[in-house]
Amino acid sequence: MIDSLYELSNFYLGKLDQDILGTIYEDYIERVDKKNKGQYYTPREIVSFIWDRVGYTNSKAFFWYIEGKRRPKLVFDPATGSGGFLVEAARRIRECAEFDWDEPQDLWDIHQAILWYIFGSEISLFPYYLTQVNLLIQLTPVIRRHIELTGKKPRKEPTPLGVICRDSMELHNEEQKLFEEGIELEKQEHRREILHMPIPEKRIHEKIKSKLVGKIAYCCANPPYVGEKGHKQLFRQTLNLYPYWKKYYQGKMDYLYWFIILGLSKLRQWGKLGFITSAYWPTADGASKLRKYILENAKIKEMIFFEEVKIFEHAKGQHNMIFVLTKCSGEDKKEERENNHIKIVQAKCKNHDLPGKTIRENLDFLTRHIQEHIDKQGYEDEYIKVFWSGVKQGELTEGAWDLKYPSNVNAILNKIKNSAEKIGNFLHVGCGVLTNRDYVTTRNIKRLAQSEIEHNGIKLGDGIFVLSEEECQNLPLSPKERNFIKPWYKNSEVSRYIPDPYEEKKFLIYLRNKDRLDEYPTIKAHLMKFKGILDYQLVGYGETNKWYALTRASEESVLKREKIFTPYRAEKNTFAYSNDDFFSSKDLYYITYQIEPPNISESLKYILGVLNSSTIEFWCFHKLKQKGNVRKYYATPLKNIPIHRINFDEPEEVSMHNEIVDKVNSMLEKIAKLAKYSKYFAGSRLTKLEFDAPLPEVDDEAMIKSIAPGNQYSIRTHPEIKIEKPKGFEDDKFYLSKVDKPELTLTGNVQLELKGKNGTSVFIEGPRDLFTLVADILSSSNWKNKSWNEIKENLLLPDNIVSFNAQKTRILNEVRDGRAKVLQLQKEIDQMVYKLYGLSEEEIKIVNSKFKI
Repeated sequence: MIDSLYELSNFYLGKLDQDILGTIYEDYIERVDKKNKGQYYTPREIVSFIWDRVGYTNSKAFFWYIEGKRRPKLVFDPATGSGGFLVEAARRIRECAEFDWDEPQDLWDIHQAILWYIFGSEISLFPYYLTQVNLLIQLTPVIRRHIELTGKKPRKEPTPLGVICRDSMELHNEEQKLFEEGIELEKQEHRREILHMPIPEKRIHEKIKSKLVGKIAYCCANPPYVGEKGHKQLFRQTLNLYPYWKKYYQGKMDYLYWFIILGLSKLRQWGKLGFITSAYWPTADGASKLRKYILENAKIKEMIFFEEVKIFEHAKGQHNMIFVLTKCSGEDKKEERENNHIKIVQAKCKNHDLPGKTIRENLDFLTRHIQEHIDKQGYEDEYIKVFWSGVKQGELTEGAWDLKYPSNVNAILNKIKNSAEKIGNFLHVGCGVLTNRDYVTTRNIKRLAQSEIEHNGIKLGDGIFVLSEEECQNLPLSPKERNFIKPWYKNSEVSRYIPDPYEEKKFLIYLRNKDRLDEYPTIKAHLMKFKGILDYQLVGYGETNKWYALTRASEESVLKREKIFTPYRAEKNTFAYSNDDFFSSKDLYYITYQIEPPNISESLKYILGVLNSSTIEFWCFHKLKQKGNVRKYYATPLKNIPIHRINFDEPEEVSMHNEIVDKVNSMLEKIAKLAKYSKYFAGSRLTKLEFDAPLPEVDDEAMIKSIAPGNQYSIRTHPEIKIEKPKGFEDDKFYLSKVDKPELTLTGNVQLELKGKNGTSVFIEGPRDLFTLVADILSSSNWKNKSWNEIKENLLLPDNIVSFNAQKTRILNEVRDGRAKVLQLQKEIDQMVYKLYGLSEEEIKIVNSKFKI
């Protein structure tokens, strides 16, 4: 009877070629088990690269040499998965060129290293089992060869490998005596037993948890990518089961932070840790405890940011990094840690820029390329940039780490920081309103009974807390109730300097817990229709608000006062100003005076000019968390933006303050005027474009509507257009399908054939220059599938092309002139801000060379 994995492997692997099994395994994993509890299985190219970066490449890395004998160095992976890291370590040992496969003692050394010195932990049974099998694949040729040479196995008794099926979070170093009986029982229930082993798995568990602390030489892993958001129960469960982790817990953290701390805690002094993780923890708010632990216990050897290069085929939103730490703990090593320089590598390319046809081929090329250049002082090409970080490790704190730029950029950032004060020190930063629910959606309408939907005439898109102008007008609101109707803005309506609302206005029902709903019967009747949705939202999110109140109302006094605001997500600095009532959702952040009247002398318009300057754009590019091309402007990074405070005892500074305010006032006026021209263009609104970017295409129909009403005609009423319809043509059954190319007639006019979906056609004829315009308009998607009645009555045309072109030229000239003036004002503001922050001409060139506003 086969009663152990050890014997099982010998039974099967003696009959099957291990390369075939490896291929079968890889194919199975590719198809079946990509993702397991936040764990993405690591491509072999990345596994190999990490082992290379920690230096696990030769016999001196694999073994200590003591009194002429080899003693294996300990290896640990706390997130084993299917065993990629451990199997690669075993393979490297087995294939080491120094071993003589005709020498039984060498085979014994390999056997011991793989069996007794490679450790791992995996919470899920299936990948744990695969790890065991894959390690045995590496071990089997050694056993087979040993038997061939000596006639016996290296060991008589079956011995389990050093991998356990356990939650790695229970492997922390400190013993905890905080478990009550119930918690201990719960803990036991979460453990999983697999095949019975002669030596209990508990012995290996104890060895990893306690006996090997401070003895591990290498820890390499790909920990699970699980954020607290959406996984609060997992975090609560871990903290309940293992109270040890409470001292390293903080809100908005990722589960992988604990794995980094666990791995580092197991290492011996000068041991190496190499992990692949998401790239956000060096700057994330929820990672300050992790950063503090690393600074106190390790030297940061290198950080490799893959940026937009995809590593895991099925993972979303990838921005990954590989980092290598050297254990260096203790007060006596503090100076060594602080003087440490950090090597940085940034990928500059995307997958489609690399020569491979698959993700793995791309990774093979890129990792080899990095290996070739990473040890140089500095290097840059179309694929990567290699440099020493602009700061020593001793300059880092538990706050966000500014690592991904060289020393000249770091010098500019330090100058900006040192000549200013954090905005959060003297201004209030907060976000907008969180409603219980804005609109009726396909998801929340399910919370209403069909009878309610039919009785109240509810349909998708109906406003609940956020109403359209029409919905607002249809509510018979009393004067008292109108006090609770506030103008509502979306983040998409915010442009640099001004809010630029689209044609359709929105309004918010601003009710708080303190407001008595019964006093406002019209609002009550409206909200009662959606009570099923609002009740469910409160229960689902564990809220204690009244069902009719906004979930997070924010202070009305803050939302109504003079303010600067910015979208939570933006590709560049997009700070706008308003002195009116301005209510928005939580995805807009506000910067206001802390009290009214203000207790500081600087104008908010001065602050606005500085925030939209090239100097602060440069700061935000480097300091704010970025995903792809989008930055995140939430509370903490906003509070940390350095604003130069004016010394009002210095006449030159006062003059610059006032001049910036004047220019911002002019900017607000000119951009507001420019915004009115957006309706004449298709695509992006003018206020959303760079000030010197090409203009979008002209919207001909909007341009025609701007002509004096007395000079506008329909196709039916235009004196120079003739309409020819075939016999039996029915106006109400014709829907436009296609417009044929214009054809010249004998009279010198142009004829257009409009083809209908029902197979009939209508012909229109008119002046050649005018009909070029008509053909362009009718060929647009706006008119496809429109009826003949709509086309002949609603398509407006100018009386002649001359008046149209004159109007078009006038508007284009006004737009170009306005944009040129705005661009010049921005340049002038930029120059003054450079001076306030003390930037040199050389530093200004660096700012302008890559970060054009």
